[in-house]
Amino acid sequence: MKKWPIPIEVSFRTFVAITFAGSIFFHVVGLGLHSYLNGQKKALIGKIESLAEAESQVSEIDASLSAFHEELLRSLAEGRSQGGERRKLLIQARLIRVLIQNLGQLDGRNHTRLPAGWASLEKNGIACLRHPLPEGSPCLQQLLSQVGAFQLHVIDSRRNEVRRLSLVEHRQLHLEHLDTWLYWGSTVLGLLFMAMGWRNVVLQVGEPIKDVAGYLQSFDESIPKKSPPLIPPLFSIRELSILLKNMTRIYRDPLTGTLVRRAIIKILAREMVRAEKEGFSLAVAIFDIDEFKEYNNHYGHVAGDALLQSVSTRIQGKLVEGEFLGRWGGEEFLVVSPRITPEAVLNHYAEIRGFVSCSNQVATGESVLVTVSVGVAIRVPGQTEDDLIRLAEGALAQAKQEGRNCLAVVPHKEA
Repeated sequence: MKKWPIPIEVSFRTFVAITFAGSIFFHVVGLGLHSYLNGQKKALIGKIESLAEAESQVSEIDASLSAFHEELLRSLAEGRSQGGERRKLLIQARLIRVLIQNLGQLDGRNHTRLPAGWASLEKNGIACLRHPLPEGSPCLQQLLSQVGAFQLHVIDSRRNEVRRLSLVEHRQLHLEHLDTWLYWGSTVLGLLFMAMGWRNVVLQVGEPIKDVAGYLQSFDESIPKKSPPLIPPLFSIRELSILLKNMTRIYRDPLTGTLVRRAIIKILAREMVRAEKEGFSLAVAIFDIDEFKEYNNHYGHVAGDALLQSVSTRIQGKLVEGEFLGRWGGEEFLVVSPRITPEAVLNHYAEIRGFVSCSNQVATGESVLVTVSVGVAIRVPGQTEDDLIRLAEGALAQAKQEGRNCLAVVPHKEA
């Protein structure tokens, strides 16, 4: 399965459009969610008010039932069942009926259970209060039992209403918090998206322009790479990718990929100034492929080009961080080695020479031994880059005179 490319390469105009569109999108989503949740909160507030009113009504019914129940208890204890007492109880019963009739919307079955329960109680119990009661009548005792049972239903209804009210209030509070988090979260995401977009601009426009300026001044592409950002950019600006890709070709040899002569001279001049200021040692080495012209004439220019590429790759593979490689001309390559000690020069370049000298397979299948001669010069204070290169060229000539496939160093004291 083909992987999705990250970062996605887009044009600068597209990138700016995506940045602003993303920011606006988060703001619009935030406002939409805020409006929707506001509507939900208003509906919950209305429900809370309705439930609070219903709970208050049930509480009032409960209080009236308690008073009715106490009055029945007194009448039963004192044996009062005359007309005055019966009328007083009937008035209280009518008051409870009015309260139940005016009761608001209750939870589930309580909405029908309470009115139906009271209607049954009036029919089977309270009805006996409308007529004089004979001595020893069980009417009050039965009514007392029925009122007690009904009061339990009212208490249960009240608990249900309190529970419903608590749940709705909790949900309303939850929506308040959710609304706050979503609103500010979408706002922050929008601002963050815009900030990331401009961060991308800074990383891909500001930094590359700075790098281009530095590169054009020093022709140095081997500066240590910056650490990748903690959050990599999602988009890559196409125009900058093209600029950076072509920038590296300006001072690179198209065949070997090494620095061209002008670039390596600039780097040597810069490092010479640094060495003079900071007091560190510096050496240069010229690598020359032995008998390259004969090789080129015998095996052809394609094989000669392949050999140049192979040698430059091998030399580059042995260089340490901070060293520079450039094509000096034809079959010659120049290595600039800042901060190398005079004691390490011989072993370092001898190792590179030994690594480069090898059997090379040509197109005909023939194996040809390829060797290089190396001339090395070590800088001393007061020298210029021209002086150092002249000494290295002299050392190279000495290596060739000694039979090629060897290394000659201009001694530090003579340099």
